[in-house]
Amino acid sequence: MRGPRLLAFFVLAAGWAVAVSTQAADAATGTNALVELKGRVVPVPGSTNLQFRVESGPTYKLLASRDAQALFADTNLHTKVLITKGYLHPKDAAFEVIGKLHEIRNNKVYELYYYCDICSIETSFPGPCLCCREDVVLREREVKK
Repeated sequence: MRGPRLLAFFVLAAGWAVAVSTQAADAATGTNALVELKGRVVPVPGSTNLQFRVESGPTYKLLASRDAQALFADTNLHTKVLITKGYLHPKDAAFEVIGKLHEIRNNKVYELYYYCDICSIETSFPGPCLCCREDVVLREREVKK
C-alpha cells in the first residue's frame, strides 16, 4: 500500500515543480505577464478596434474582454489618463485588461465605476441598470493611499 502512495507523491511533486518552473519562465520572458499600465485608449480609424497607448511609449492592441467592456462602450473614457492592470501578450502586441479601471488626474488616483441613482447599484459596466433598466452614470471616487 505504501508503494502507490509514494508514487503518487512523486508524481504530484514533479507536476508542481513543472508548473512553478513554467510560471517562472513566463515571468522572465514577459509571456502573458501581469502588468500595470498608465496611458490612454485610442480608437483605430475605420474600425471598432481600440488600442492602449502607454505614456512611456508603446501602443498595444486592446483585447475585448469582460473587464474592458467599458472602454469599448463608453467613449468618455477615451479622454482620460487611465491606470489599468492586465496581461501583456507580447506575440500579438496586445493588452488584456483585468480588474477595475482607474483614472489619474492632478496627481490623484480615482476609481471609475458606474452607478444607478435610483437603485443605488454600483457596477463596472455602462448601460442599463440590472434592476430598473435606467442608464447608469459614470462616477469616480478618490483612492485613499
